[in-house]
Amino acid sequence: MTESDVEACADLVGRSEFFRKYDFSAERATVLLRQALADPGSDLLVIRRPSGQSGPPRGFAWFIRRGAFQRSGYLRLIAISPDSRGTGAGKALMTAIESKYLSNRGIFLLVTEGNTAARRFYESLGYGFIGTIPDFVKRGLNECIYFKAG
Repeated sequence: MTESDVEACADLVGRSEFFRKYDFSAERATVLLRQALADPGSDLLVIRRPSGQSGPPRGFAWFIRRGAFQRSGYLRLIAISPDSRGTGAGKALMTAIESKYLSNRGIFLLVTEGNTAARRFYESLGYGFIGTIPDFVKRGLNECIYFKAG
């Protein structure tokens, strides 16, 4: 991701019904993504539309290299545009992350307990359910911890 991608990627968050449950706006995403760009411990990956197709990025992921227990990688955020869901865009982002960072330290991520489609997606990629953290990100929403060893 470059600075020129930040607003379009933040807009994916701002337009998402899912992120609205967390009161996560495009404005807040813009601030956080700019901070992540400046953080040498973070990696922001973007999946773009094919050549000749106009429009915003198909999706992005924010990965923190030692974001879990100062040891393992942590997928902080992933967002896919509605028209790119089910097309392999999310899998392409996860493959890119895993090819760079899945090592003997593994990768952690959180998934909202009620987001069954995302849970199935990560399980299909080999992530194992570890447990649930109640009210961790927002009161009334439980987060499921997933881990994939390297």
